[in-house]
Amino acid sequence: MRFSKGALLAASILIQATFAGAGHAQYDVIIRGARMLDGMGNPWRYADVAVTGETIAAVGDLSNSTAQRVIDASGLYLAPGFIDVHTHDGPGLATPELSHARPLLAQGITTVFINPDGGGPSDLIAQRERLLEHGLGVNVAQLVPHGSVRGAVIGMDDRAATSHELDEMRDLVRRGMEAGAFGLSSGLYYAPGSYAETEEIIELAKVVGEFGGVYQSHIRDEADYNIGLVAAVDEVIR
Repeated sequence: MRFSKGALLAASILIQATFAGAGHAQYDVIIRGARMLDGMGNPWRYADVAVTGETIAAVGDLSNSTAQRVIDASGLYLAPGFIDVHTHDGPGLATPELSHARPLLAQGITTVFINPDGGGPSDLIAQRERLLEHGLGVNVAQLVPHGSVRGAVIGMDDRAATSHELDEMRDLVRRGMEAGAFGLSSGLYYAPGSYAETEEIIELAKVVGEFGGVYQSHIRDEADYNIGLVAAVDEVIR
């Protein structure tokens, strides 16, 4: 297991592939005859994939190579693990019953983003410790949840943040990013996130931008419940 920009990278195959041609080599695992999708937008092609330890060691025609285990993937597709950028998997992955993430792996998902919609704990270090307690079957990327940050500073008050409160929220977001978060999530459709003005989100997103992070949002409206769908999309683009 290793950390990359604060994501919790569980034991999984690291894609450091060498495209192989003819020649004999010994690997731990060879997946033969798959319809391989490389994740780069290219059409699928037939290829063998060899694994040594936790690393993809070779991709190509490995007909002259051997392995301790050979998997016949004829007629099947083989692809890099899928990344689910919006999940509510955090609480489940922190339990011994679900930390293995087998339901996710069965769908081909090997990386999940947690704390979406502005929800989840604002203390990402404590959350990470809970996630690591039982081990993880997938990679996990944390987001700083805006709703929790706002709730910690302002509570459930339906009003704009004062300049002092905004500074406190900036500090919490910065701490989360320094702890390794990949970005900021918001749930502007839900309280207390819905009480935030657009300028508040922009100011917090600026902190995230300093770290090269992303902004993920459940937008403020999905139809015509409050500001309308078009206005909600315009807001998130700002």
